[in-house]
Amino acid sequence: MATVYQTKGDYDTALDFSRKALQISERIGDVAAVSMSYKQIGIVHQEKGDYDTALIFTGRPWRSPKGSGTSSEFQKVITRWNSLSKQGRL
Repeated sequence: MATVYQTKGDYDTALDFSRKALQISERIGDVAAVSMSYKQIGIVHQEKGDYDTALIFTGRPWRSPKGSGTSSEFQKVITRWNSLSKQGRL
């Protein structure tokens, strides 16, 4: 649902759905879904122009004590950081 609202430009609703997904994922212990939720929240913040917050959320899964995320997810975060850097948004 978050992606639908994000695509429509309704970033606040997209963030609400992303945060709900994050809470559910944390509660059930689904570390892959937690990682994806953090990434989604970061992407929405990037599209809103809040680049500092975007970096915090896209990097958060890799700093978690459980080490959530997969190597392919890690690569996506690195790609996002590089994109922000090339755009002069870091």
